[in-house]
Amino acid sequence: FSKAWTNNKSSAFVEYSWDLDGKNFTKCDPCNTTPPAAQELSNAGVDWLKTTRNNWGANYSGKLHFTRLHIRYNRKTYPQDLAFIETKNKENFQCRYVLRNPAKINDESCDKVLPYYQKVLDRRNIELDNLEDITWWNKEWYSAYPKKYENKITRLKAQQNEKEYEDENENNFLPAFPSGNIPPMILWFFVGVSLIGISLITFHKKWQALKF
Repeated sequence: FSKAWTNNKSSAFVEYSWDLDGKNFTKCDPCNTTPPAAQELSNAGVDWLKTTRNNWGANYSGKLHFTRLHIRYNRKTYPQDLAFIETKNKENFQCRYVLRNPAKINDESCDKVLPYYQKVLDRRNIELDNLEDITWWNKEWYSAYPKKYENKITRLKAQQNEKEYEDENENNFLPAFPSGNIPPMILWFFVGVSLIGISLITFHKKWQALKF
């Protein structure tokens, strides 16, 4: 409100506005205060309501339009007295902020977790942009708010990359060739070494037999 008022000091800002009657006198979600009772309305100059009692909890019958305005005025920026007129616009209106709490996830093995974390991170960045735009607060003061999910995403991506690497190299002959495609020269080298080893063992056995 302070920021909006600074941009336009001669305006009144509506928080909520709705028809208030004895049959359905609660139109707010959430309600910031208890709806007024008949005596309170009478004290405010509403003299056309009839006092009664019904199952809805209200103690009057009759209709009126109820609103809450925010205004700052003085001799310089808003010198005139407030004047109210009967409105033909009876549409319900309420300005509110909805807070969304992210889900608590214990098992991160599901492939839907990482996209969800990214969605929460994007939403939190938008929330900080809106906060800075509405209040003039510096969003850097709340850098830990999105950072929490940046860390979650970084950690989860590292775990997934490590698992993919392990799965890829599980059945490889040589870790140096993670794709499993061993160059022919290297393959022939190991075949040659194996044959030489077998020949040396055979020669050693024959030598031992001749010696004794």
